[in-house]
Amino acid sequence: MKKNKFVVIGLGKRGSTYIKLLEQNPRIDIIGVCDNDVKRNNNIGIKFFKDYKKMLSDVDFDCAVICTPPNTHYDIASYMVKNGKNIIV
Repeated sequence: MKKNKFVVIGLGKRGSTYIKLLEQNPRIDIIGVCDNDVKRNNNIGIKFFKDYKKMLSDVDFDCAVICTPPNTHYDIASYMVKNGKNIIV
């Protein structure tokens, strides 16, 4: 079974919740997480990025889950779509 590769952008409460939910799906691998606050890395065993643009250039993924504050959604989502990525906001 092919697994879909996901990244999560934003590691606050919503992002942490999404990670827990996604980890329960056997068809999903979380291969990267991103947050501008390095303290949120928490060494969860997933490659950490501080910049979503750098993450896009460094890892190949199928879908980005955007869990940042609402005022950042448009910029991140449009960047991902322009680069051929599926998104969940």
